[in-house]
Amino acid sequence: MIERINASGKAASGALLNDWLNADAQFHLQIIEASRNRYMMRAVSESRLLSRVFMLHRDLAGLVTANSSATTYAAHVELVDALARGDQDAAAAMVLEQIQLGRQSVISKASG
Repeated sequence: MIERINASGKAASGALLNDWLNADAQFHLQIIEASRNRYMMRAVSESRLLSRVFMLHRDLAGLVTANSSATTYAAHVELVDALARGDQDAAAAMVLEQIQLGRQSVISKASG
């Protein structure tokens, strides 16, 4: 998918954006399910449902670029590696960093 975003030479939109968002959502859901954290599973499920219902993903146009997709992919690989090593501290730090970066990206985009 990163190759498709790179080939487009611009931010993902339309079907490509939907494909990226679906793949990203599946990755996060698998991590949360593996954690067996029922609170997080419910919270994420409900927030994703609300996003779909209100089509909030439309506002993400421009956030998924070749650079951001490569950065996100690399962060996901690092997280999986930390989990595979059993390094809970590193995994927790990575998750916190990604939440903060994601939140800041969305806030910046929404601010204009």
